Amino acid sequence: MVEKILDDFSSEQDIESANLIDPNPPISEVEINEKKVSDESSLDNEQPSGEILENVLEDSNFVDEIPNSTNTEDILDLKYLKKDDFGFSVNIEEEVFAEIKLHQAYFEPIFLRLLDKYSDSEELADIDRDKPFCFSPRTLEVISSKVIVPIAKELEEILGDVDSDQGREYSWKEAHISGILGKLLAFESFRMSRIMATRAREHIEENFDEEKIIRVKEYCTGAGINTALLYMSLERTGKDVQIHTVDNAIQSVACSAGFLSSIGIPVRVVLDSSSKESDFNGVTIYFDTAMHFSQKESNTKYQMIVSDSGLNYLPENSTILEKSPNSLLENGLIHICTLDPKTEIDLSKFKMLSTIAFGNHPEIYRKHKDNIYDIKKGNRKKEDGTTEDRVSIKQMFSASTSLQYNILQILFKEDRPLFWDYLNGAKAAAALTKTLSPKIKIDLRESGRVLKELYPNARLEYIPSYEQEEISLTRILELNTAKQNGEL
Repeated sequence: MVEKILDDFSSEQDIESANLIDPNPPISEVEINEKKVSDESSLDNEQPSGEILENVLEDSNFVDEIPNSTNTEDILDLKYLKKDDFGFSVNIEEEVFAEIKLHQAYFEPIFLRLLDKYSDSEELADIDRDKPFCFSPRTLEVISSKVIVPIAKELEEILGDVDSDQGREYSWKEAHISGILGKLLAFESFRMSRIMATRAREHIEENFDEEKIIRVKEYCTGAGINTALLYMSLERTGKDVQIHTVDNAIQSVACSAGFLSSIGIPVRVVLDSSSKESDFNGVTIYFDTAMHFSQKESNTKYQMIVSDSGLNYLPENSTILEKSPNSLLENGLIHICTLDPKTEIDLSKFKMLSTIAFGNHPEIYRKHKDNIYDIKKGNRKKEDGTTEDRVSIKQMFSASTSLQYNILQILFKEDRPLFWDYLNGAKAAAALTKTLSPKIKIDLRESGRVLKELYPNARLEYIPSYEQEEISLTRILELNTAKQNGEL
C-alpha cells in the first residue's frame, strides 16, 4: 500500500499480529514434490478432454473454491467493528464513553450559559439544549485516538493492501483527521449545516407529516458533521430516520463512523459498493464514489438529497445531479452547501486574538448583523497559471464566530490549557478550509442551473441570496419541489 495511516495515529489497541490467520500459507517443498508426481501421473492416464471436463464439473464445489474477499473479516480478530446483516457496527468501550461524558460535562455548560446571547440568530435559534452539538477539544482527541484511528486500522485489515480502486481512496489526501474534526471547534465552518438541518425538519413536517420513515440520500460524508446535525434534527420529528451517505475515502468512512457512533447515533458501514441500500434505522455509510452511488439501480426513494462541501469539488457534479429525479420523491427537497470558490479565509491573527481577549462579543455580533465579514479584495493565481479575482476574509462577526470567541475568552480566563487546545484545533480547521477552497470546481449557481432544468416548476433559493450578500464564505442551494416556481 502506497500510503498507510500516519505513524502518529498509532494506538495501543492495535490488533495483535498473532491473532491474524494467513489465508494463503506458504506451500512446503514436500507438497510441491507431491503435486509434481500427481501431475505426472495424471498425464499418464489422460482422458479425452470432454470427459475430463465432465468429471471436473461433477466433482467440483465452486462455492467453496471461489475466493470471497467480502468475508475477509471472518478470519480477522476484529475488536472495534462487528458485522451484522446491515454492515459493520462500531464497538466502543464503556470506558471511552465515560471519558467523553466527563469532558462534555465540563464543556457544555460553558456553551449553554453563553448561547442565549446569540440565540436570535438563524443558525443558533433552533439548538436543542439537551443535545447542543458542541464539543470540547479533549472530547475530539478521545474520539480521534480511541475510536477513529482503531476503526481505520481495522478497515485496512479488512480491505487488504490496496492503494485505490475504481475511484475509492484508502487514505486522506488533504488533511489530518484532527484537522477534519477541528471543524467542530470552528462554529463558522458548520454554521450553514445548522441552518440546513432546521429547514430540512420543517420541510418534512410540512410535506411528509404522515410518513413514518424519513429517508435521506447524502453525497460526500466527510467527517459526518452535516450528517449528525441532519439526523439529530430529523429525529425530533418522532419518525424513524434512515440516512444513506457515501464517501470514497476510507479515512472519511472511519472518521464519520467513529464520530457518529461516539455521540450515540446508530451507524453501519458498508464496504461492498455493489450492495443495495439497506433498511437500517440510523446512518448507513457506503464506501463508494458519488458517481457510482448516483447510478446504482434502486427502488429506494428519498424525501431529501443533500451534500455539504462535497459535490462541488467534483467535475462530474452535473452528471450526478442529473440522476436526482430517479431518487427524489415528489415534494422532496435538495440541499447543497459549498464554500464560495472565489472566497477564502485569511484571518488576521493579531486582530483575532485581541478580539478574543478583549472584545464584548454579544455587542460585536449585534453591531455586525448585516455585514458579518471584514474583507480584502485581490487576485489569486490558479493552477493553470492564470489569475482570478479573490476575496479574503480577514475577520468574521457572525453569531457562530462571536459565540466561539466568547467561549475562548472564558477559557482564557478560567482554563488556559484548554484554551490553547481549543485555539489550535480551530486553527487547524481554518487552515483546512483555506487549503480546500481553491479546489472547488463548480460554482453553486451552475448546480442551480442544472437542477432548474430538471425541475423547472420547483422553487430555487440561495441562502444567503447573492443579492442580499455579495460575499459569503459558504452558501446553501435549496431546491424545494413542493413549492412552485421562482428563484430567490
